[in-house]
Amino acid sequence: MRHLRASRTQRGVTSLLVALLAIVLFGSLAFVSDFGMAYANQRRIQTGVDAAVLAVGKNISSTAGATDTCSTIAANYSGSATRAIATNVFAKNVGTGAALAPGTAGFQVTCETVGTNAQTLVVKAAGQQDSPSFLGGIFGRTKVPVSKGARAIVGPLSSAVGLRPFAICETFADQVMNAPGTTFVVPVTQANAGCGSAPGNWALLDFDGGSNSTGDSANWTANGYQYPVTIDPPLLVNGDPGFNVNAFTAEMDTMFSTLDVVLPVYNSVTGSGNNSSFNIVGFISVTPCRYKINNKSGPGAVNAGCAALPATVPSDYIQLKFSSYVPIGDVSLTCFIGNDLCDDGPRSSTLAD
Repeated sequence: MRHLRASRTQRGVTSLLVALLAIVLFGSLAFVSDFGMAYANQRRIQTGVDAAVLAVGKNISSTAGATDTCSTIAANYSGSATRAIATNVFAKNVGTGAALAPGTAGFQVTCETVGTNAQTLVVKAAGQQDSPSFLGGIFGRTKVPVSKGARAIVGPLSSAVGLRPFAICETFADQVMNAPGTTFVVPVTQANAGCGSAPGNWALLDFDGGSNSTGDSANWTANGYQYPVTIDPPLLVNGDPGFNVNAFTAEMDTMFSTLDVVLPVYNSVTGSGNNSSFNIVGFISVTPCRYKINNKSGPGAVNAGCAALPATVPSDYIQLKFSSYVPIGDVSLTCFIGNDLCDDGPRSSTLAD
């Protein structure tokens, strides 16, 4: 009888242990199954918001005005039409039940400080979903909330835009680079002004390596070079031996009536004539004041803030008021939307998270 009772007790304990282990194993199976589903849905949401912010960034890059500021773009692209682009792209990458979060928590285009740049355009999106719990419902949990966010930065490519063809020797940039507002005079000469010389060249640049036509030089003088110039150093630009101020005095007057222009700065030049090569080391932002070249001078009115001419000036010169100087290696660090040096299109979007 004692053995029979002991056997029944053992069977009861074993049954209890089996039941408990079954609950644990079933719970573990539920956890693994539901966690795996939630993880898969979260990955889909991440893919969706990544694609959404890049799509919006691409749309902004291709349609925003070339001279629009960061705040203007943020205001123009924060509405329902742009959100619809993000929503559509997001939906193509996620499962049923996933959506962008409501309001600005789910989608926003804004200007933020990224690093030292307070005018960085940022596109943000966040998706969310209640991932279904197939087995966890037995334990009172019918869903697993998941969410993910992404940011894309929209900004100028690594290039300088709107450059005028007059190269400034680094010697003159060094003299004024720590004193914004200083007016200075640069001689226009074929002689060595401190950065070397190239016979037949007047430090006028040929950006496209073409035929050095007077028409190109005139257009670039008045309006700036129309294409972006890649700024990866070393940046070597050919000289233009065909400097003929008599053929584009009107364009010179246009440049010297402009409040702010950007000129390349070089530290050395080699070769001569069409084979000369200027090593560009930075870019200087200036207000043109006066010029006199080959007895041509102008314009009649002088931009505000320009100092009077010194008592002694070279026979051929340009007078400029210094605003800022950016070394070539720092352009990508200091560039922002609306910057005259580097933002006149094109732009690009890059994931930040």
